[in-house]
Amino acid sequence: MKERLNINDEVDAIGQTPGTSTSGVRSFSRIFEEIRDHLTEILRCEVRVARSELRQKGGQVAKASVFVGIGAVFGMYAFGFIMLGAVSVIATKMAFWLSAVIVGSSLAVVAAIFYQLGRTRLQEAMLEPSPTIQSVQENIRWMKERTK
Repeated sequence: MKERLNINDEVDAIGQTPGTSTSGVRSFSRIFEEIRDHLTEILRCEVRVARSELRQKGGQVAKASVFVGIGAVFGMYAFGFIMLGAVSVIATKMAFWLSAVIVGSSLAVVAAIFYQLGRTRLQEAMLEPSPTIQSVQENIRWMKERTK
């Protein structure tokens, strides 16, 4: 009979979770601990998602950058030969040094324009994980509303 009581006590103890009484009511401190634990887990998950998004975008940028770099190297060689030809053509009408200055100055203006265009487009490119940031902000707003 005594063994039977111990088994019943163990079964009753299994049904209870820490912080609960026999009536099933949890204490306020236990509820706040659970909320804290859940919010911590949500934030950790959001950070994992943000890392994943950054890795994915970073990989895409890296692959595209390789092709851009290769194209730029070949383009610079081609452009150099074309400009050498332009200097030679202009040199038939005036001094060689003057034709080189004219072509070089023109190239400097074009380079400045393209530099500015590229710089503004890079500033517009968003590498931050905006969906994740918005989700975290919504979670924070929701948490503030619930704790009022």
